[in-house]
Amino acid sequence: MKKKTLYFAILFSSFTQISKAQNQLTVGLKKIAGTWVGTSGQQKVLENWMYVNPHLMIGSGATINEKGDTIPSEALKISIIRGMTFYIPSLRTQGKIKSTPFMLEKEEESYWRFTNNSHDFPKVIEYWLTDINHMKASISGADENGGTKTIDFIFERYKMK
Repeated sequence: MKKKTLYFAILFSSFTQISKAQNQLTVGLKKIAGTWVGTSGQQKVLENWMYVNPHLMIGSGATINEKGDTIPSEALKISIIRGMTFYIPSLRTQGKIKSTPFMLEKEEESYWRFTNNSHDFPKVIEYWLTDINHMKASISGADENGGTKTIDFIFERYKMK
């Protein structure tokens, strides 16, 4: 009887820890909070993240044109929904806002992989925090020829001068 009680106590404790971890954003994800400037090919890009609460980070993505003007491209959100972490970009197309959820598939200390296999492109969104001031992101999925297309974004944390 004591073995059974101990087994259930350990099992319950494990489920409690797993559940607790899935109901709030991890410490690692909070490290991307801030303003990031960078490039994707020849394009200058900007990404901004703000930690709102243990369940939500909000952000925005933009491009910077040759004149230095910032052109907003998407609203971003990382959110806990029903115990799972989602990356949700929202785009305005033809006057309507379309949000596409990508579920957190893999997480390491400074790496996050979000997937949505039912989306056309991208199917995968990845972030790597290479150090506290440098971040890489990529989007990838199938191209029109059946191969894989990947677009990389290299960011540096913006520092006020």
